[in-house]
Amino acid sequence: MPTIRLNGTITARSPIMITRPEQGDALLTMNVVRHQSLIRAHAIPGETIKGLLRSSAYAVCVDAAKLAGDLKVSLDQFYGQAIGGLGFVAENRELGCDAVLRASQPLLSLFGAANPKLTGRIIVHHAIAQAIANEGQPAGTGLPPGTRRDGITSRPEMADLLSNEDRALWSRQNAMVSDLAEANRKVEDAKRILGRARRTEGVDVAPFEAELERAVADVAAIKASPEFQHSVQRPLPVKNAAPAGTVFDHAIEVVDGTEAEIGLLLAALELWRQTPRIGGGRTIGYGQIIAEYGIEVLSAEPLRRHRSWRPAGRATIGGEGAVLDTTDETLLAAQMAWADTEMAIRTKTRIFG
Repeated sequence: MPTIRLNGTITARSPIMITRPEQGDALLTMNVVRHQSLIRAHAIPGETIKGLLRSSAYAVCVDAAKLAGDLKVSLDQFYGQAIGGLGFVAENRELGCDAVLRASQPLLSLFGAANPKLTGRIIVHHAIAQAIANEGQPAGTGLPPGTRRDGITSRPEMADLLSNEDRALWSRQNAMVSDLAEANRKVEDAKRILGRARRTEGVDVAPFEAELERAVADVAAIKASPEFQHSVQRPLPVKNAAPAGTVFDHAIEVVDGTEAEIGLLLAALELWRQTPRIGGGRTIGYGQIIAEYGIEVLSAEPLRRHRSWRPAGRATIGGEGAVLDTTDETLLAAQMAWADTEMAIRTKTRIFG
């Protein structure tokens, strides 16, 4: 049962934007200790990378299965393999039966599952940004907010496509967008003045509160208009992301995996190489990466304490050439084992029922 580990870096070729539900507009960062000080650092959570690898691994399996003809799966089957099931279920499996189950479910054995309950053999670490010379509070891309362009403003000749009525409507809507910008500016001014008044002892804040209410009401009145169209020329907030050039330390391990399971991971890395991205904002250029790993294999002495790590090659995602550069027998055997599994994936495994 080979054990391997990949240690290396993920470098952001373009800004990397990872978001979580309660994150709001903040950057995704993680507490780390450097030089005996607690700081925040850009991070790519291990579960984000593991999810990407699992999705790629399932796609590898689907591609192989389709070679044998049309493929259909139930929604439960899909979620069972793609995310390990939707929830844990009570089980009373016999002691020692895991080996049989794992042999027929290489993807679940590698990545884990809630139903059937299996602990994955893979360990995907968090990717944590390396220290930089002028390190301080993590910063995003530094871009100012933008504005969604109006196709008619950028190409006035397109107005010729519109009727006179729609041209007049465009003019009114365009004026509303300008009015809204001015009304929002007044709201921000009123908030700032009210805040200053509240911090000043003895000042009657009632007039300032009333002014803020009027400003907010003006904004609401503009938005309530039936002709209001905020999607054109609306402000575009800055997408908070780790800046291009950020280098993350990262590691992946497979502990006591089968040759086929390690081969599946290597195949998933090959698929990731075709689209070397992670995170959101892909259609506007976010998330492009290059990942470079040194691979080591743990030797196989009978006594575990005598085992040692040996270099076994390199893996590169997002670079030129093949994803795997190795002459190591363990890794080559793993690739062959997965190739054999692919050839009979619908009969040799129970990935698809």
